[in-house]
Amino acid sequence: FKNTYEISVYRKLEVEYGTWTWTLRNEMLDIENQLNTQIENGRVETVSRDDVYRQIKGAHAEVTKKMKDYFDKDEDSEMLAQWRHRFETKIREVLDGMVEQVTKKLNNVIQQKKACKELDDKKMEIENKLLQKSKELAQELKDKAKDENELQKHFESLWAGWVSKLTAGAKPIADVDIAADATVVLMDLGFEWNIINEAKERRSFKKILETGNYSQYVTKHKKQVHKWYFFTHEEQEMIRGFIRTVEEKSLTTIQSRPVETKGYNITYLQEVAINVKKSVSEFQCGKKYALKKEFTVDLTLYVLDRSERWLKDSHRRFKDNDVFAYAKSKKEQFNKAFTGFCKGSSSAVVFAELICDQLKPSITEAVGNDSARNLADEMRCNHPAFKGNRRNLEKHVLRSLAENEDFGGCMTYIHKPQEHVERFI
Repeated sequence: FKNTYEISVYRKLEVEYGTWTWTLRNEMLDIENQLNTQIENGRVETVSRDDVYRQIKGAHAEVTKKMKDYFDKDEDSEMLAQWRHRFETKIREVLDGMVEQVTKKLNNVIQQKKACKELDDKKMEIENKLLQKSKELAQELKDKAKDENELQKHFESLWAGWVSKLTAGAKPIADVDIAADATVVLMDLGFEWNIINEAKERRSFKKILETGNYSQYVTKHKKQVHKWYFFTHEEQEMIRGFIRTVEEKSLTTIQSRPVETKGYNITYLQEVAINVKKSVSEFQCGKKYALKKEFTVDLTLYVLDRSERWLKDSHRRFKDNDVFAYAKSKKEQFNKAFTGFCKGSSSAVVFAELICDQLKPSITEAVGNDSARNLADEMRCNHPAFKGNRRNLEKHVLRSLAENEDFGGCMTYIHKPQEHVERFI
């Protein structure tokens, strides 16, 4: 910047940019929610990028007009002209990124729905029989309607028989154990068990990005006279930057795998571990130092640990479509139906209650989405940290760290700014 006035003009532009992007994001949330509802109702079977672009076209045109007016009519328009192309490009990139993300997400939802429907079709006949048996048994037990323990005992027996038929020949999907699989993967790559076990016990891999000195990971070359190699500050930062790059690439690789639709597979970890080992070899090529095996082990454990939450969440969603999870999710509904029949409720009343139970999750999700968006709107309007540009947000983040004397938070903010800012928000 040439002077302080130019800085102030640029900061005002950043504030406007935040407003423009929020307009697009807000509209995209509405579009996503609408399409989700249509998918749930069976009115949409596929979503293309063109579909999403078409729906956000109006909001994009509105933002484009506001940008044009700002750059053309603002009192500092001549000074603003130097940044116009950059911000127009940034807006296009934000829009393209949102469209890509929402299109991919909604198509995943459609695939999940199709998978669930196939599963439901197979079980519909058995479910209908269960309801009929519930009704017949309830008629027999009408005189015991007040004895809840007796009714529950009969229902459990009926339920066990239904689950046995439903799950005949099927095996429960196993839970994910990333830590155990990580050991297997590293040993397959030729790393000794004692190195892997020691790294896990020390848990040093969890803070590899925040390590102040990487000399512990270095072994000297034969030509070196000194026993130890001491890193310069630039070399330390180069290694830290390398770790960030490997982490980013590894997470991208993992998150591109169809865990939600096909479940977890140890090969996903193997792919990442192989890439990490290869990246370390390429990185140290031509350097004055060589990195020990411990570095590759810690780095691999670090990126797999960072992936663990996403893998487990995705695999859990996959398991939700499992026949055993399906049966478990139905138990409360059928228990209510059985109790209703025992108390003399008509079939119409029982089925109405079942339908209401099925609608609850989608209603709750819709309310949650609206509440989140409204809360974000309120925070942007009323909370000082979110009323200005990014620099203003950073100022409030730093003030919070200083007031709380949070040194650990400072280190996280330095090495993982996005993670800390998300926590602050």
